[in-house]
Amino acid sequence: PEQLELLERSGHPQPSPPVGREPGHVAAVEAHPTAVGGTEAGDDVGAITAPVLDAFRACSPQGLAETKPLMTGDLLEAFEERAEDLAFLSARLFASEEAREGITAFLEKRPPSWST
Repeated sequence: PEQLELLERSGHPQPSPPVGREPGHVAAVEAHPTAVGGTEAGDDVGAITAPVLDAFRACSPQGLAETKPLMTGDLLEAFEERAEDLAFLSARLFASEEAREGITAFLEKRPPSWST
């Protein structure tokens, strides 16, 4: 049930409606919303992620293993269908003047020219 709540919060479609979910299952995530979406400077990452990891540890290994293909199947299929087009797009973008400026700025440890 907890992994379904986390999946629901992530915005990804669920394979089936949550069954047996009880209120308060993800209190740790609600108490500190950056636990899933990132951390703030100075946060103790271990303390923030521990409740989320504990929630996953309490879940069925089989359920977790089967959830990943259910959640990523459509995404992987769409990527495979568009792989060639995406490769050409990526190559075109990385070869652009803007990309060169961004990479050069990064290597020179300076802001890119378009940065304000």
